[in-house]
Amino acid sequence: MTAAIRWESFQYGDTIGVNESKVSTLPGAGLITPLVVILGCLLVAAAIASASNAESGLSSATYQADNYYQGRRDLANVRKALQILQADVSHNPKDYEAWWRISEYDCYLARHVSEDESKAVLEKGVAAGQKAESLESHRPEGRYWTAANEGLLAEDSGFFRGLSMTDSIRDELQTAMKIDPDYQQYGAE
Repeated sequence: MTAAIRWESFQYGDTIGVNESKVSTLPGAGLITPLVVILGCLLVAAAIASASNAESGLSSATYQADNYYQGRRDLANVRKALQILQADVSHNPKDYEAWWRISEYDCYLARHVSEDESKAVLEKGVAAGQKAESLESHRPEGRYWTAANEGLLAEDSGFFRGLSMTDSIRDELQTAMKIDPDYQQYGAE
């Protein structure tokens, strides 16, 4: 028996040109199709995410750290992201993407912790940004976040130490702006 497809009458048990006796002998046949479709969609989504991750050149650790950083309002997520990135660079010290993110995440963390902890975090952020610069000097991220960490460190270090850092901060930002004037929506201006 062949059923005509009409949206208002179509149900999982309806058949389209299939011998109903064969379909009805399968236990749970009405659930198999939706489960297969859902599983297929999940596999396709995972493949797309994996391909996107591979195309962007991000390591899985960097991708995972980015996911934690998305929840940065909870500082535990920022600390977890930093922990993941530190472990990543200990195994792959030439991971530019991880180094500049460490610098960025440290900059964020430093603005949300005590003054005592902030100085140490900013110094780590400067060092991470400089490491990123040494790996890929033609990219803006390492320079920008080095300057951002130096700027916050200068604010916290007192007038004379802060004044001594202005040339370095300006040079980093000018170089980042020459490389990519749109980076961080003109943040280097």
